[in-house]
Amino acid sequence: MLSKKIFLLSALFSYQFSYGMTTSQTVIPGVVYQKITQTSPLPLVIYILMVDPLLANIQLVNATSSELNSELVLSMASRSNISLGIPAAAAINGIYFRRCGRFNGNALRIMKLGSTFYNDPQFTSGAIGWDPNGTTLFSRIQSTWTLMINGISYPVNRVNQPRGQGEAVLYTDVFAETTLTDINGTEIIINGGAVTNVNTSCNSTIPSGGFVYSVSSSSKVSILSIQAGMPASVSNSITVLNSPGLVFNGFFMLGAMPLLYNNSGAQPTVAQWTADLTSGVPIVNTADEVSLNFNTSAQISTLINTRQARTAIGITVNGKWAFVVVDGAQPASVGMTLSELTTFMQSLNCVSAVNLGGAGDSTMVVSNSVVNNPSGDIVCSPGSFGVARPVAESICIYPRNQAPGVATT
Repeated sequence: MLSKKIFLLSALFSYQFSYGMTTSQTVIPGVVYQKITQTSPLPLVIYILMVDPLLANIQLVNATSSELNSELVLSMASRSNISLGIPAAAAINGIYFRRCGRFNGNALRIMKLGSTFYNDPQFTSGAIGWDPNGTTLFSRIQSTWTLMINGISYPVNRVNQPRGQGEAVLYTDVFAETTLTDINGTEIIINGGAVTNVNTSCNSTIPSGGFVYSVSSSSKVSILSIQAGMPASVSNSITVLNSPGLVFNGFFMLGAMPLLYNNSGAQPTVAQWTADLTSGVPIVNTADEVSLNFNTSAQISTLINTRQARTAIGITVNGKWAFVVVDGAQPASVGMTLSELTTFMQSLNCVSAVNLGGAGDSTMVVSNSVVNNPSGDIVCSPGSFGVARPVAESICIYPRNQAPGVATT
């Protein structure tokens, strides 16, 4: 039986909000769940998981398949972890992703489990990274990829993302069975440390353990000299922008949209949030998906200034992790703007915080139940709102009573 107590929480916000009754439950040792309900001046329902990383094991979990897919947070939390042999005690959704069509489940920011990068659109943006040993990173990062073929370096514009005009994209075997590209390009198949084929019809099969280097026909990259048998290798590094000398290759890494603030001392600004949202080359939108275009002023304004459901993670001054989900788009809870979310994370004594996927993505699972009221759609069609939405990945919390490991993918 979960221990439960009711107490009054008030004046968390210094200017606009004060809160009513809060329910608190100890889920597992080191994980406390709270639900805050406010009726005025604005209706809000907020869900919080306060997690002690010394007692709980925090892992990033990919959706059902290692390839493109999406899955309910509850489903991901219910699957038994490979190394622990138990389901997650709690979980929240991850970052924004492509919905529907061929690229369903394709994350719109960097996603890394162990040494495997599932996605990297090559954006300079906020990110959260952590290791099983407790090392954490909340910062802006730059991910750099190096492709060497026969001693020559070739540019990589994106990793495991749709190929846009003029781009050179690297595909790995966790993307899909094929590159899903059209005929307007050339693809270099790499396996076993060497080029194995040059395909001018594209949509190449991605070899297990290998890569495909897909170059648009409008790209300025010259690949005419590449032939089968040439040695080839791929490498990656991640640099922390506010600490140029620090290179971080955390076991788990997930891009943020945007980084709300970190402990560098700089105050969050709308200009920096906008830069995070629009960093890098524009997102390639495909005809058969539902995907946000973060480079339009209307979408940026919506993401920053509109009250909606939100999901965020912060690190408190005493090293605890704060997982927060705010209901939105419903009479009982109108949601928060990005500024209001920032203020709330600061009220929890978070020294750093990131914004994750919101609106219909926002989901929190505790003890094998969805505890919030999601405002998403369960199918890729308009009109089916008010249910939990399948997402690309979840952040799951397990007891730390065994050695940490990688969750089922």
